[in-house]
Amino acid sequence: MIDDDRNETNSSSSNPAAGGEKSGIDSHTTHSQSSSSFLKELCEDSVSSITYSYASTWSSNYTMSNLAGPGRILGNFYSRAGSALERRIAKWANRSASKEYEKAVAAQEGYDFTVMFFCEDPKEHERACEMLLVCAKSDEVEIQLKAFTDTIQYFLEFPSDALSAFRNVFKRRQEFSDVVTFSWKRPGVEYTMNWLCRYKMASRCLSSHDNLVIEAAAKLNTDRFRALDFSSFEEIFLCCSDSTDLLLSVRLIGSHWNQKGIEEYVRRKGFDGVALLSFAKGIIARWELYFSLYGKSITVWQPFDLTDCFIYGMWRCLRDLETQALDDLSEDHAQLETWLAVFKIHYFVRSCRPPASEERSIVKSWENLSLEYLPNSEQSKLCNALLRLGSVHDPVMRKRFPPQEGSQIDVEEKTLIESYTRS
Repeated sequence: MIDDDRNETNSSSSNPAAGGEKSGIDSHTTHSQSSSSFLKELCEDSVSSITYSYASTWSSNYTMSNLAGPGRILGNFYSRAGSALERRIAKWANRSASKEYEKAVAAQEGYDFTVMFFCEDPKEHERACEMLLVCAKSDEVEIQLKAFTDTIQYFLEFPSDALSAFRNVFKRRQEFSDVVTFSWKRPGVEYTMNWLCRYKMASRCLSSHDNLVIEAAAKLNTDRFRALDFSSFEEIFLCCSDSTDLLLSVRLIGSHWNQKGIEEYVRRKGFDGVALLSFAKGIIARWELYFSLYGKSITVWQPFDLTDCFIYGMWRCLRDLETQALDDLSEDHAQLETWLAVFKIHYFVRSCRPPASEERSIVKSWENLSLEYLPNSEQSKLCNALLRLGSVHDPVMRKRFPPQEGSQIDVEEKTLIESYTRS
């Protein structure tokens, strides 16, 4: 899991009714057309930088009466001596910082940070954190980007250890982490969306202000690989306050979730459970980021298995519902908001071109899935509502995120055109 993102850096509802009744699904359309708040934040981010400087003051050899004085001469002598000492200290500090930087970059390139964090010695964790901070303040954007990625990844893989180690480092240095991370974004530099995304996520992980998502993540028992069901992450998703929190939470659940518990959660909380909707919104934010970066660089990739198990888990939940519950769902605005999110995620999967290493997983259309999971006449009201939801929002999604060449939708449409051509 540690290497998950290393390759990446190289480079809402109404009353849908059956039988022709007026549906309120159209009320979601305006919401769908709005851009992701996270992407909007990145595009509008114009944080300026504050520069602090220090230099010795040089004075003329004159008093206020414009007469030369022995005290002023002596003062200038000490000022010259002080300036010379400053220059020598600055040279020594620069040489020391240069060696420290070279060592940190070498460790970054050699994946040494991974070894340090797998070590049980907290001192090794802190040493890795110190070198990550050195890389994060680099003048080279790519080195910064790798440092942000590694910082995020270690918080996701070892949330408790990483939180403790970074806090100890900042405490020992008597530094405010927010001031440190603020200095990484320099004025006058035009950063890519990928850089800004990772910068915001890394800064959130390191923030000196208590973040409920990070604090909740540190309580997780992550000793065993992907051993936690969905209920373990409820608190984390309930704590999400913005899109950055959502993206971190989705990345976190992707590292530790056993891909079970969606059905159990829906039985307890319903389809309008806050944690479930937050999870869905986080997945959508990740996909929107992927589509926004597609073709510009090697980008953030949302694992298919995480998306797949969410979508199929949601469809399986419908099989356990009685007819009245299904009819109620088709008229419940809050629950249909979650199903709108499911539709969007389904669209993203089918409209993206997967990497060569990924098998095409969700190949069935929204219509086919609706008919497959809701095949009976007593389920027709909800089935029709979901079909209408798809027909209303598919054009909106296509306009914002056109299907990529080689995607499932693209392949199906080209095959259909060929069949018409032959006939």
